[in-house]
Amino acid sequence: MNKSTKIGILLIASFLMILGFSQTTKAEENLLYLGTDNVYYKCQGKPMTPQTDDTNGDNKIASVDLASVKILNNTFFTDKNNVYYISTFNYYCYFYILTGADSATFKILNNLYEKDKNSVYYNSFYHGGPGIDKVQTADSATFEVFKEDGEYGMDKNYIFFQGKLLSSQNQIITNTNLYNSIKGKIILKVEDNGEAYYVSPNKKEMYSLSRPVIAFRVMREQGIGIINANLEKIPVGGKCPNYNSNCDISNRHDLNFAKNQKGKIFIQVEGNGEAWYVNSMDSKRYFLDRPTDAFNIMKTLGLGISNTNFNSLTDNNISFNDCGKIDKYKNESWYQNVKNALQNINQSIASILDTCQSLDKSQVIILTNGGNDDGLIKYCEAGSLFNYNVSKNILTKTIFDDHKRGCVSWPSEFGKRDGNIISLQGSGGDAGAGSTMYYDYNFVDNKIELRKECNTYQEKQISCTNY
Repeated sequence: MNKSTKIGILLIASFLMILGFSQTTKAEENLLYLGTDNVYYKCQGKPMTPQTDDTNGDNKIASVDLASVKILNNTFFTDKNNVYYISTFNYYCYFYILTGADSATFKILNNLYEKDKNSVYYNSFYHGGPGIDKVQTADSATFEVFKEDGEYGMDKNYIFFQGKLLSSQNQIITNTNLYNSIKGKIILKVEDNGEAYYVSPNKKEMYSLSRPVIAFRVMREQGIGIINANLEKIPVGGKCPNYNSNCDISNRHDLNFAKNQKGKIFIQVEGNGEAWYVNSMDSKRYFLDRPTDAFNIMKTLGLGISNTNFNSLTDNNISFNDCGKIDKYKNESWYQNVKNALQNINQSIASILDTCQSLDKSQVIILTNGGNDDGLIKYCEAGSLFNYNVSKNILTKTIFDDHKRGCVSWPSEFGKRDGNIISLQGSGGDAGAGSTMYYDYNFVDNKIELRKECNTYQEKQISCTNY
């Protein structure tokens, strides 16, 4: 290329830049970027600043220290004074200061969790929440996110789900005879997708192992401290930790001691907190490493159990597997009594959406649309749920906790049962906007509770909220 050609190309390039055809920089391709005079966020394709966003005038951010700005992703940025984040709702975009956050130590853990030297934060707007929330009781120094599922995190003390402390979901076992035959074992509902539960060897309780992080939580909560000298008495049934391949020393085994530890979960107090499960079938210990490993080992060592036996563990054979329209029960002794009881409270048979009778015929649960005889569910209107005790001839209305939601999408039928809980789901909407709501009905406590809500607009999901 000769000198005149090079000069020509440079002149053309300069001319195009003057006309505004300059090449887009990598920063400008991002939604959130630092310009020469401010921080910008592309809201619906239009750049806006902390001073020109959709926030009310009195709440706008006055200024940002541009010299120290660091763009962390398309949601967060920092300067020497503050941590800032972007929140969007429908077509509106807002700049906010994360109050109290330390900008020097603030870091992003994944798309849901962040932390600084003092606190852990959760992005609740991913589930319909207001914005960035502090994770209460979380220890920032030891908090980490599970790589297996980013909704979960843990610190040295607790496990968290969606920014909230994950409480134990134990089920009380009332069938003593069956408990004595399976205590310390992992049971699998072979007729129901192999759902796994750990039955405590020391108390009449069982714990769901529904997913890897839940299995890991159960492992931590139910674990008992053990010194290395005692742990080595139990033969190893699986693998050793990668950093200790010689963890099984046969001349230190004590088989009588091992048999007495069947079904227990041990935590090494002299090591790094390694966890082991002593299988009740072979009296050997199995290393529970990361959540996925713990989950897979527990399911592999599980003992199959039928739905009938499983249901009998918690409620002495009360099982609602016989459901349908109310008309199918016309020949039952309780049918006319229920009809009369409903009429006494201005409910009719026509308002009933679904009915379930327990297999022992001691209880009946009834779902209605709120009293409408057309058999339809009105949008934004809650119906009712009733529990009928056959022997006592008592109809009791279920307590409904909608978390002050008010407008709800009411279910039309009973769903899957898990222990004392029956799930329900309802959908509704108007003018292109809709919602699906998920409920749990505890037939022992006779209480139905709204657990989750997902909102849609023009058939696209825009948010979900857990209650």
